[in-house]
Order: sequence, then C-alpha cells, then structure tokens
Amino acid sequence: MLGDGGPLQAPPNSALSIGADGTVSAKGVDGKSSAIGRLKLVSPDGALQRGADGLLRSPQGDLSADDTARSKART
Repeated sequence: MLGDGGPLQAPPNSALSIGADGTVSAKGVDGKSSAIGRLKLVSPDGALQRGADGLLRSPQGDLSADDTARSKART
C-alpha cells in the first residue's frame, strides 16, 4: 500500500482500518492501534480509468491531493 509519504509498512498479523481522512491504522495482536500512514485522497473531475494493474487513474495524469475529500472506506 502506498501512502502520501511512500510505502506503508503494517506489522505482521495486524488488522488495518482506513479513516475518513485517509489515515491508515494497524491494530496489533496486543489490541493496540497505531497510525502507520495516510492515503492521498483526491476529487476527480471526470471518470477514472482502470489500468491493466487494476488501479484507477485519471486520464489527466496524477491528481492533486484534496484536503476536503473524505474516504468512504468501511473498516
């Protein structure tokens, strides 16, 4: 998983969750949760295209981060 600061490293056997602001947290086997990074959230103007690798991309190239965007991910 790639975060806004580079690859995210999750501890082995941890459960991951993604907050509305893109914060990725890992809950270890000890029950403690800690933030391990943040995903870049964007607001595309148009349709995204799925690449051969399964990732969605904008035809305009890299999109700028949108600090007001919120994730709809479920944890």
